[in-house]
Amino acid sequence: MFVMLISFMLLLTAGSVTGTYIRNMDWASEKTLWEDAMNKAPGRVRPLANLATEHYKKIGDYDKALELYNKALTLKSHKQDFEKRISILNNTASIWHSKGEYGKAAVIYKQILSEVPGHINAHYNIILSLMAGGKWNEALHYADVLVSRQYIKPQYWNIRGLILLNQEKPDQAFSDFEKALEIKPGYWEALFNTAVSLSMQKKYNQADTLLNRTNKIRPENILNLLYLIENSLKMNDKKLTLQYIEKLFASFSIIEIKAVMNRLPGNDLYIPFSNKLLMPAVQQRLEKES
Repeated sequence: MFVMLISFMLLLTAGSVTGTYIRNMDWASEKTLWEDAMNKAPGRVRPLANLATEHYKKIGDYDKALELYNKALTLKSHKQDFEKRISILNNTASIWHSKGEYGKAAVIYKQILSEVPGHINAHYNIILSLMAGGKWNEALHYADVLVSRQYIKPQYWNIRGLILLNQEKPDQAFSDFEKALEIKPGYWEALFNTAVSLSMQKKYNQADTLLNRTNKIRPENILNLLYLIENSLKMNDKKLTLQYIEKLFASFSIIEIKAVMNRLPGNDLYIPFSNKLLMPAVQQRLEKES
């Protein structure tokens, strides 16, 4: 009798585990979870938006994610969930930016800011989209508003300084980077951009010293060596240029170098490289390596 009872309990436990396993199969991934929720509640915004964010956006299927976001915004219930609606708009804008559609991204960020003027992420991101689209004056306007806030992060001064660099105002940019470093000493981005501003002010030796410092802090950042090469070209120091080019090719793969060189003509790196100086020097070495 005792053995039969044990056997029955084991069967009951096994059946329970099997049933739980089968039920859990539907929740095995974010995709199946939100697809299940979407099918059960087709009029709700959250399942559509979460499926787009937690699956399609993560795997880089931006078109499908946009399709789901747009569908979510057509539902009447999106007006009842204001926070989720703003989140959808923010994600939609970030996808357009990732796709290189900077103008479309900026339009959506403006829509968010018209509804939530204090939305910091949208405010910061619209500056990035405007910069990537080459809209420097408009980007500066938004940056001016950002640094006028009561609570200022070092990133706000840094991004304003970057805009000024691209407007060829390195002395003003230098001041902004100093303010960023006052808030956060050792802030790498501001240190690097300070070096760029020094180079643009023809203070090449100071720039070289600071760029070598930032390169020691973050040797994995290829921009350090690229700007060391550019700065040495401005100095007309051929020996130093060759030294930095050798270091570049010893530190990074051909694929990595080509990838960043292909981005130089655009604005999405935000650093004002002199393509006429830098590109021929690096391209010549790339051709030798090919």
